[in-house]
Amino acid sequence: MIEIVCIVVVAIVLYAVFNQNGFPVFLFHKIDDQSDTNELEFEAILKHLQEKQFKTVTAREIENGVKIDKKCIMLTFDDGYLNNYQKVFPLIKKYQTKITLFINSDYILENEEVRAADTMHSHYPFLLWSEIQEMQESGLVDIQLHTGKHYFHFVSSEIKEVFTHEENLQDLKNYQELYGREEALEGLPIFRKRGATSQPGFILDLNKLDALKTRISKYSELKLANKALDFLEYGRIETIKEFKKRIVQTVSDNQLAINHYLGYNAKNFAWPWGHFTKNSVEVMGSIGIKGLYTCIKGPNRRKVDLRCIRRDSFRQASLKRFKWKLYLCRNTILGKIYEWVS
Repeated sequence: MIEIVCIVVVAIVLYAVFNQNGFPVFLFHKIDDQSDTNELEFEAILKHLQEKQFKTVTAREIENGVKIDKKCIMLTFDDGYLNNYQKVFPLIKKYQTKITLFINSDYILENEEVRAADTMHSHYPFLLWSEIQEMQESGLVDIQLHTGKHYFHFVSSEIKEVFTHEENLQDLKNYQELYGREEALEGLPIFRKRGATSQPGFILDLNKLDALKTRISKYSELKLANKALDFLEYGRIETIKEFKKRIVQTVSDNQLAINHYLGYNAKNFAWPWGHFTKNSVEVMGSIGIKGLYTCIKGPNRRKVDLRCIRRDSFRQASLKRFKWKLYLCRNTILGKIYEWVS
């Protein structure tokens, strides 16, 4: 009995000590019935934050040392979809809520005619620079870095599947760049993938692609091909020097675009797919990136570790679910338990 009482007392003390000392950061992409949450639920979330007097902060404010108190939270959106202007922007203006938008600058377009012709993204079109400028000038939207194209690359010489247009059409441009060709992709190997800024890649010898495709086709199962073939004969692992040079160029292009259209040097970066390694974190630090935003669930301390800012993502979020996650991520003990079990 004494042991149970001691456990309960310790639990109460830990809860009291660590309650409301976390800093919750949430990740969205779009708001609609097929995505993170719908308009009604998102508005309910913003209304709840306003009623409970939460204060939303941005990546630039954190970079500049804003004091994070127990009522601070952060809302982020990745990629840069037109949906953010049409659906999100009116609501954050209504509730005077700040967000940080991490954009893929190569997909942001100049005018409506160009957007209408962008058939690759017709299902979920991207923003125009004029729309981003309007949002940024409102003082409610902070625009930051998410690479140019949100591409992945191969990172090992282990085949996971082979390319088919039916299954891989959404990422066609990405595969065309990896294979160095626009046609005759069917049956080419797809190796293990990660975000292109995460680690050194497996670079295919483009002159040997057709020979590799022929050899793979002779095996009834890919696991047999993986055992029998040495794929390093058909490519090589990128050197650390090459990897660093590529990341620097990618981030620089992203920064230049934002600087050109918005007039400031963005210094906060969200990892595509949340993929990163120790090497990539070091490279980002060496080129002056201040805040690194992940897809790791759980709480941040109010003294934020800028090298690893956790963000809790949503799929079909409701106000009830948001309240629950907000509660967990404001308590660093409960939030850590949530991080471990989820």
